[in-house]
Amino acid sequence: MRVLLRLPTRVAITVAVVAAVIAWLCAPLAQGARGGVQVAWLTAGAVLTAVAVGLPLLERYKARRQRDQLAVQAVRTEQQVLVAVQDTLDPFVNLLARITTVRTSEEREPLRAAAIVGLLEAGAQLIGPDRVRVSFYELDPGPPRVLRPSPFSVGRAIPPTQVFTEGTVLGDDVLGLVERGEHRFVADVAATPPRGWPDTEHAYRTFISSSVGTEATRYGMLTVDAENPGDLGSSDVPFVRFLAGLLAAALGA
Repeated sequence: MRVLLRLPTRVAITVAVVAAVIAWLCAPLAQGARGGVQVAWLTAGAVLTAVAVGLPLLERYKARRQRDQLAVQAVRTEQQVLVAVQDTLDPFVNLLARITTVRTSEEREPLRAAAIVGLLEAGAQLIGPDRVRVSFYELDPGPPRVLRPSPFSVGRAIPPTQVFTEGTVLGDDVLGLVERGEHRFVADVAATPPRGWPDTEHAYRTFISSSVGTEATRYGMLTVDAENPGDLGSSDVPFVRFLAGLLAAALGA
């Protein structure tokens, strides 16, 4: 039984087809035989028929068992992810609670800075590859309006340097994203660069950006970037937007 369970699907299908053909040939051969030879042909036909019918049923059983195992593994993985997210974000939640209880800005600002750094570190741990970078860009209302890298950036050692200024093609595009409360995922900046994207070489090829703020107040933009196409995917977008929402809560507390 274990040997049959280990058979690759293609091999099992081939064996079933061959068994069915040979079983079909056994019937006329049995009719032309007598005595023990006839019994042998009939027995062979019965066995081969059983093989031809049983192997597809066995393959169905294997497929059902694999689906069950995958379902169990998916539940375990989901539980592990939830535990990891909870463990990683717990310090941020605790700091956010402390921020809301202090009364002076002198007490509040260090706690807010620690909460922001902790949140960005959580993003770097939970999203993408090892060398992912998570950065917060601050919005300066101007005039002109400017979106510039804040001191808060974790992940790869080199911090971002790009400044987005109102009145330029790239600046207006990114500032519009922030003001509209939108997000953007670019799978490969070399293949599909954003409007006004400079031709200079960048240390990353893919990124996800999300506006940080509320309907009343825009604080800036959260960006996650990685070195190679495929390091980030569309499935990472909801979590980046979730982090942006938490960041807005910390900045507004």
